[in-house]
Parts: sequence; C-alpha cells; structure tokens
Amino acid sequence: MDPVPVQSAVLQPPVAATTPGLLRTLVPQLVWEGVLLIGVVVVLAGMTVAHPGALTKGGAFAATAAYLGFMAAAFALSLRTATPNLAIAAVGALCGYIFAKLVSGGTATVVAGLVAVLAAIGFGLVMALITGMTALPSWAVTLVIGFILQGVLLAASQEGTALGTKPIGTGLFWLWLAVFAVLSIAGAVAFAVPAVRAALTRNRVEPGDVPGRFTPGKLLGAAVGLIGSSALAGVSGVLLTERQAYASPNIGYVFLLYAAAAVFIGGVSPFGGRGGILGVVLGVLLLQGVQQWLLLAGAKSATLYILTGVVALVGLLVTWLLELIGRFTAPKTII
Repeated sequence: MDPVPVQSAVLQPPVAATTPGLLRTLVPQLVWEGVLLIGVVVVLAGMTVAHPGALTKGGAFAATAAYLGFMAAAFALSLRTATPNLAIAAVGALCGYIFAKLVSGGTATVVAGLVAVLAAIGFGLVMALITGMTALPSWAVTLVIGFILQGVLLAASQEGTALGTKPIGTGLFWLWLAVFAVLSIAGAVAFAVPAVRAALTRNRVEPGDVPGRFTPGKLLGAAVGLIGSSALAGVSGVLLTERQAYASPNIGYVFLLYAAAAVFIGGVSPFGGRGGILGVVLGVLLLQGVQQWLLLAGAKSATLYILTGVVALVGLLVTWLLELIGRFTAPKTII
C-alpha cells in the first residue's frame, strides 16, 4: 500500500513573515512633527507680528537657537543610543572656558575652538570607556563626571573669563543654526535605518538583561553616544561663549533642562532608540520662539523656568505615548 502523501508545507520549516516596520514606526513620529511644525509657524509668526524684527534684530534668536540646538542635538544623540549624557552642560561650560582662555591669550579663534572640542571629545571618551566597559548606567556615570567637571571649572574660573575679542557676526550664527539642523536631521535619518539603530542601542534595557555584563555592542553604543554628544556639547559651549564674549562658570544644569525640553517635545524617547526626523530641530525652534516672545513681553526668569519645565513634562508624556504606539506598530514575527 502506498504511503499517504504528506503536505509539503508540513515538511518545510516555518517561514517568518514581518509586517512593514520602518514606515509604521515613523508614522506616529511624523504626525507629531506635523503638529510641532504648525506650532513653530504660529509662534514665530505671532512673535514677529507682536515684535517686528524679533527674528533678525541683534541676532538673539539665531544665536540662542544655534547653541541651544547643538546642546539639544547632543542630548538627543545620547538618548538615541540609550546612553543619556547628563554631563553635557558641564562639558559645554568647561569647553567655553578653555576656548575663552585660549582666545584671550592670543590663540586664533578657529584653533581655540578646535582645541575646546577636542577636550570635549576627551571627556566623552572617559565617560564612554567607564560606561561601556562596566555596563553601568550612563546617567549615573555622566552625572558624577559632570559634577567633577563643574568643580574643575569653578576651581579654574570662579569669576568667569572674558573672551577678549568681539563676538562673531549674526550671519555666522544663522550659519551655525543651519549646520545644527543638517546634522540633527542627518543623524535622525541614520537612526531610522533598522540596522544602525540595532547596532547602536544595545544599552537600551530589555527584559532578561544581566546588570553589569560587558558586551562589545554596549561599548560601541556608549562610544558613539557619549563621545558624539560631548563633542556637540563642546561646540555649543564655544558658540555660547562667542555670543556672550564671556565664559561663565555657572551654566549648570538649567541649560541641560532647556535642551531636554526641546528634545522631549521633539519626540525623542528617553527609553532610547526611538525618535523622529525633524523633531529636535522643531523642538528647538518652538522652545526658543516661546522663550524669546516671553522675554520681549517682559517675563521674569521664574516664568521661563516654569514654562520650560512644563514643555519638558508635556514632551515626556508625548514620548511615552509614542513609545506605546511604537510597540503596537513594530514589526511582528509570524511563525
């Protein structure tokens, strides 16, 4: 008697099928960025109507948005790699001091800026090695290192350091703002590639992770996140010093919260990995537009602090919601 035929599908190994992942993951982010874009247009247009020339006179908007943008880009990069860098404000402040000290001593501005950014890279390398080799949480490592750097700055310059030259022109701040936008968008596009995101987000805490276990992937993510974010923070510190013609030792963590507010409202996840394309740029423009409008209206520092905190909190809730939506729309494997 002939054997009973068996369906070939039973003999073949199961085939994994995936739902389209990249577009579905980005759609909620892009929708939020559309809302942000409308908000930016409304705020900037309203400020211009209420205060003609607010975007161009004195260069305040371009200058502040430029150095805030680089600080926000620094924080966003560290979050995308799941290595939040809480030392970026201290790194920026110390690099601003190094820059001012060199320029006031006769060093060419470009050379002084490069040296300051190289110092920032060195600080980032130390933090990356400690974080990557031990698998300690980067927020803890960078919090401690940032405190040490702030102490070094206070010991070196309790009264601040004058630049000794005239600040750069307004046009160059618009150029730096454009550079920030290009770098931020390019980095976001790179992280939208699943292979890149998977390679650089190994420090994101997942179920089953063993605390303190070293892996090469964690070291790579820490290197990119902490060295890259420190370099961007160094640029921010140099631009801030150029704007003020003075390096203040008291930047502190207020500047970090400003950057965090722009990043969170832009939709970058504090859990690591997730983020849109234009969110950080739009978040910086929105936050700076609102703050400058309030300053022109005579608002006090306390009002700006409260507003920035509210923006950061709203941003956190938005990223939480986007994270939940992302989990439902992520690729699902069907066996």
